Amino acid sequence: VNFIINEPDGFTVGEYDTHPVVYVTWYGANAFALHYGMRLPTEYEWEKTARGNTGNNYPWGNSITGANANYNGSGDPWELGTTPIGYYDGINAGTTNSPSPYGAYDMAGNVWEWTDSWYNSSYRVLRGGGWNNNTNNLQSWNRNNNNPNNTNNNNGFRCSNTHTIRMCKRDFTEYIFLSPDFFLLLTAKMNKQKPVSNENESWFLTRRYIPLS
Repeated sequence: VNFIINEPDGFTVGEYDTHPVVYVTWYGANAFALHYGMRLPTEYEWEKTARGNTGNNYPWGNSITGANANYNGSGDPWELGTTPIGYYDGINAGTTNSPSPYGAYDMAGNVWEWTDSWYNSSYRVLRGGGWNNNTNNLQSWNRNNNNPNNTNNNNGFRCSNTHTIRMCKRDFTEYIFLSPDFFLLLTAKMNKQKPVSNENESWFLTRRYIPLS
């Protein structure tokens, strides 16, 4: 799977290596995920990872400022485009640490993310809102849709992985869980994919679980 990244005028080559890929169709996103043994999340998995059981409008709460996410008028250094993945971590100047309840970053703003769910018989669902949208579009429950053949300067994607683990009750029963530790937001450099959580794989065995049903 190959992508061509065009740096905007005024930026040096390589400066966008940690930004999400845009102008990708649903088919391109799906092909990348399958190639690396992953898949696109359903919109239900996506929303669960974005706000858990909190009922909040945004991954971190019910209010939003330019310190939380990249949206139209947020005032970030890349005001007319995407921000680096995980930029809103409270470490970068002017940001507040803004992960979801499960530690996933950029679940609001930056790019709309293709999901595996159908909006209707012809269109696929996107979630999350983009860098050129208003804050209402960034709410975790908000749905968008597009033809899977279309591309856009604010459409990207995130991959998920399904893990089967065994939990001992009276006997061994098999459960399927989605681990946000394995959510990836595709970056321009294919060999520099950045996990949204820097914790190791044991995290999903010892911490919170997200049932698929």
